[in-house]
Amino acid sequence: MVDIKGKRVVVLGLGDTGLSMARWLVSRGAEVRAADTRAEPPRLKEVGALLPEAALHLGGPFSDQLFHGIDLIAV
Repeated sequence: MVDIKGKRVVVLGLGDTGLSMARWLVSRGAEVRAADTRAEPPRLKEVGALLPEAALHLGGPFSDQLFHGIDLIAV
């Protein structure tokens, strides 16, 4: 298994699977960003509670800036 502690990870999609992935990554010490093309993804409140300091990118196409400095992408 890859050691992800301290890795910067972007999670694409904030539905059930995205929330589960973000939760798992945070529990293993990753620094998580989250993004969804929907302005109000279904699990947005839970993501905000789980990742209060994380940058959330919502409601549009994914930009190059979203991936700047990222070590891993979780889809």
